[in-house]
Amino acid sequence: MQMFDLSSNEANVCFSCMIASMCFDAAIPGYVRYSMIVDASKGIYNLRIHNVQMDDEAEYQCQVGPAPNNQPIRAHAKVSVIVPPKALEIRGYKNGSTVEMKEGQKLSIQCLAKNSKPATQLKWLRNGIEVTKDTTPLREEDAVSSLKTTTTSLTLSPKLDDNGAIYSCVGEHKALSRPIRTNVFLSVLFPPGPPQIEGYHDGDIVQVGDKLNLACISRGGNPPARLIWFRNDEQVDVTYSTGGREATNTHTFTVGPKDNKAVYKCEASNVVTNQPLISSVRLNVLFAPTKVTITGPKEVRVGDSITLSCQTGASNPPVEVSWVVDGRPMMSTQSVTEDAAGGWVTSSNVTVSVSRQVNLL
Repeated sequence: MQMFDLSSNEANVCFSCMIASMCFDAAIPGYVRYSMIVDASKGIYNLRIHNVQMDDEAEYQCQVGPAPNNQPIRAHAKVSVIVPPKALEIRGYKNGSTVEMKEGQKLSIQCLAKNSKPATQLKWLRNGIEVTKDTTPLREEDAVSSLKTTTTSLTLSPKLDDNGAIYSCVGEHKALSRPIRTNVFLSVLFPPGPPQIEGYHDGDIVQVGDKLNLACISRGGNPPARLIWFRNDEQVDVTYSTGGREATNTHTFTVGPKDNKAVYKCEASNVVTNQPLISSVRLNVLFAPTKVTITGPKEVRVGDSITLSCQTGASNPPVEVSWVVDGRPMMSTQSVTEDAAGGWVTSSNVTVSVSRQVNLL
């Protein structure tokens, strides 16, 4: 008996039967896909099966009836139909898709080769190299008829250097001219680096009207950091950009008096961080007062003592106030208070005796 492995991918197959000195009817009633190819002169009677199907798997005989003074003659051939897998897939992931995981997280991915005969052989590759650790043995399940569905699993426990790795499930089957495969890309999520502020450092001095560029930069992280600027805990800028392995948010503004002692804070976060990473600076802004006001009685008599008050607008640093009466410096009292809008307000009082018309400077 001869054994034949036939793929269901093959459209036709032909069996050879050679018989000497015989007349033969080539018709095969009831089998439309079966036909005979006959060369009677050479005693060749071949059976051709068109569009091979699973139902064609059987034992076939070429038979010759008995002739006078001769025994019957027969020859056997057994046909085994092989079927390549209908599909190869990593369950839950399309070919070329990305698997996102945190460092140290565990995930089991399953590969399936559906409806093949015999069962498809599966293996896992990481960046083209076979992986045997953390894999489960192949398991075969009966599917339709005698077709098999083969499964195998791989447990992923990624580290940072696994970011970008390609994991492939490869299927090998004798009905295929070459192995088939399906891939996923591993994206290992990890927190960004702490933000760094450029353009101003604590202790630097700026003046009102200066243009200030505060750049917040966070390096590393997958995905890159989301960067947000706050001024005194109020959100002012969310326009960050990413490129390469870093994220940047540059907040540009014109310095005003209210920026004195203002805290500019940058927060960096991504899907991995439980709390944002923070860096901040407190501005020191120099500015002069915009006004000086002197108050006191409008009318006095000669010999009276009067008190005059001088108050400045807000400034940083505080203003030093001095009094001059008729060209002579006068002793005075002075106090400094913090202005709610930023800076310092200086108040000064002087007391003078009116003996005649005086000029105050």
